[in-house]
Amino acid sequence: MPIKSITSKVVEPQRPGEPGFSHKLDHYWETGSDAVLYVNIANAKWRTTVKADQGGIILLHAVKEMMRAHKALLITSKGFTSGVRGVAAQYGIGLHVVNATFDCASTPLGDRAALRAAITSLATKPYTFEVVHSGLDLGERPAPVAPASRPAPAYTTRQVTDYTRRAGPGPGSTNRSLGGGGRGGPGGGGIITRDGGGFTRGGGGFERR
Repeated sequence: MPIKSITSKVVEPQRPGEPGFSHKLDHYWETGSDAVLYVNIANAKWRTTVKADQGGIILLHAVKEMMRAHKALLITSKGFTSGVRGVAAQYGIGLHVVNATFDCASTPLGDRAALRAAITSLATKPYTFEVVHSGLDLGERPAPVAPASRPAPAYTTRQVTDYTRRAGPGPGSTNRSLGGGGRGGPGGGGIITRDGGGFTRGGGGFERR
């Protein structure tokens, strides 16, 4: 994309009615088409000796959420601490290491347009570029591992021959009743014997008709 489409921006992402604050974004650009629009933000941390620390990426993530930006990048010249890498992996923030390949002291300062013109006029590529974490985890996650196949369980078939068929109730069969009533009374605690279509209740023993 054209370098002129990348700008700096001061944002005020506070909620209505709450105390205001502002945050300067080093880089702000939009990508997409007439149908969709993606907001991208980035902060640059120039370091001469130490790596970018965790506080910078936590602030960048907070601003990204408040702005509802789709993508955030943290750029530095000396690498990142393990804490920065952990936050980047958790929230999908890109980590890039960029270093100038020209004498920065010869570039004009204080004039954004003059500085951009001086860099773009260089004959060779003016920087080295390394992607430490893209934030697009699709290519960084390990491929799913298929579960180990299980052997089919072994089954054995056995024919049963030494069994007795149990017949259902019929005439002359007995059924135990509940209760402790006497002979002929309701709930007698004996045996009910069925013969044909009639029943006889025994108080405490057996009686057949």
